[in-house]
Amino acid sequence: MKEVVSHSFTLGDDQGQSMPAITVFTAAIRYLKNHMIESMSKSGACGTSDILWVITVPAIFSDASKEFMQEAAVEAGIRKDYLIISLESEAAFIYCKHLPLDQRGNDGLKAFTSGSKYLVLDAGGETVDITLHEIQKDGSMDVIEKTSVGDWGGTKVDRAYQDLLLEIVGNVAFYRFRESKSDMSELFRYFEAKKRAVRPNTPGDIISFWIPAALEEACENANDTKIDEMINSDHYFMDNLDFVHNRYLKVNGDRAVALFKEPVEHIVSHLENMLKKPSATEVKTILVVGGFSESLVLQEKLKLNFSNLRVITSKDAGMAVLSGAVMLGHQPLANLRIERLNTMLGLIRETSKSDNLLVQECFVDELLAFQSPIIKTVMAKTETQETTAAVKIIWELGFDEKNRVHIKNRKDLLKKLKKLRRSENPALAEVASFTYFVVNDLVDSGSEENSEGNDLVDSDSEDNGRRTSTPTIAVRRDSNSDQKSIPTAVPKSPRQPLKPTPRHIMVSYNRTHQPMALKVYESLKEHKFPVWIDVEDMKGNVLDSMSQAILDAKIVIICASKDYGNSQNCRTVVK
Repeated sequence: MKEVVSHSFTLGDDQGQSMPAITVFTAAIRYLKNHMIESMSKSGACGTSDILWVITVPAIFSDASKEFMQEAAVEAGIRKDYLIISLESEAAFIYCKHLPLDQRGNDGLKAFTSGSKYLVLDAGGETVDITLHEIQKDGSMDVIEKTSVGDWGGTKVDRAYQDLLLEIVGNVAFYRFRESKSDMSELFRYFEAKKRAVRPNTPGDIISFWIPAALEEACENANDTKIDEMINSDHYFMDNLDFVHNRYLKVNGDRAVALFKEPVEHIVSHLENMLKKPSATEVKTILVVGGFSESLVLQEKLKLNFSNLRVITSKDAGMAVLSGAVMLGHQPLANLRIERLNTMLGLIRETSKSDNLLVQECFVDELLAFQSPIIKTVMAKTETQETTAAVKIIWELGFDEKNRVHIKNRKDLLKKLKKLRRSENPALAEVASFTYFVVNDLVDSGSEENSEGNDLVDSDSEDNGRRTSTPTIAVRRDSNSDQKSIPTAVPKSPRQPLKPTPRHIMVSYNRTHQPMALKVYESLKEHKFPVWIDVEDMKGNVLDSMSQAILDAKIVIICASKDYGNSQNCRTVVK
């Protein structure tokens, strides 16, 4: 499946005919929805208004592709406010987070703590995806890296088995047999169940695979020889295959394990490459989910090659995504609204890259409308995680000059953002500070300067006669210079002068490239340069520390990358 699925995307069938993907997806979702409703109505369990629908999509899907899936679901008759589009890796994480401790391995309690990183290996029947996640302070997870291994799932083992049958009966016999789609389907349905019993390192095992009568007949008609005679006449098969007349092909353990060799080695290779990335240096856990992950051969290979990591595979790994989706649907509605806001944030980033200015302007106008869900969430009296997610959207919009004009026209919104900077919720206070900073073109309109231009006061720092000690953002201007204003932290005392600090080199980077940035940092220090980097030198409020670092920097080294450009924090530093 492609990363981007759009309305122009088409799907083809085995007869060479094609159809718009939106039509196919809509029809499939409608069938499943109607089947579920019909089953529920027979049991009288609940009404259609009681159902919250969760559709999972691969982690490689872009936000535009998620929007495509949502449109297909709505077209199929599912109300938008009764629908969640979730990443398969997210659903798997929710499921594995609730596994019993004995299935989590050693130090299972530490696997999902704040700041920990983990890989999700989603090995399905057709494709395999690998996703790198990091757990945030609020318990949610961020996708740091994602890659598709390709079509190296369980069906690769099916193809290896098909190749074995081709070797036995020959091309003519097998292609005559495969003309019957029902017989082919039955052959591999039985094989699917049996291949999960294949165990590694057990050459004495004998696995019996059922052979349809139609394949026996095709072999005899094409070769004038029965299957058992074909096997016994070939030394390549004699020691590891046997055929009995009740239509069972008996395969010894080593020959059966060999069917898994190519896809398993391919998956291990991709995992090794992912773990070599700078962003994956702190990974301690691999979550293994998907139908193919129930293979004992794959599980053994993963444990052998990644013995230094915690490899978690549940007893019913094939149901992990489905079970996690159900758990997601039962989470508090607030969590679901946060997920929608985060999805919207991704859509904003994609829309901002569009060449269609009309689409951009219509999108922004809708988001900043007086009664839009974003504005209502920010302006609400109660401060929640939803508030933080909504403020992040305002922050993202603020990077565009036209958007800032829209936002500045909302004086009530600016006042609210200013107030949220002093929230008791540290995460919200930090996001609001960055947002207010960006929206106001890097200048705090509430700041004042003393007569010499070196003392800073936050005009909103008194609340009902009480002085607050919470850091805020202001600017320092050089009265003898035309330089642009540079942000810095407001001292706790309103009249405390700023102390001079040595000019340094500041290293700015995205966390995915931290190892490389640290090498730059260490190299500069070896050459006796004064260097600032947030790993060692960050103290107190993040924005205050960053602002002071920029103010004191003579040179700023930016470790530019795609991840850097997509990071709100990094883009704020650049501005």
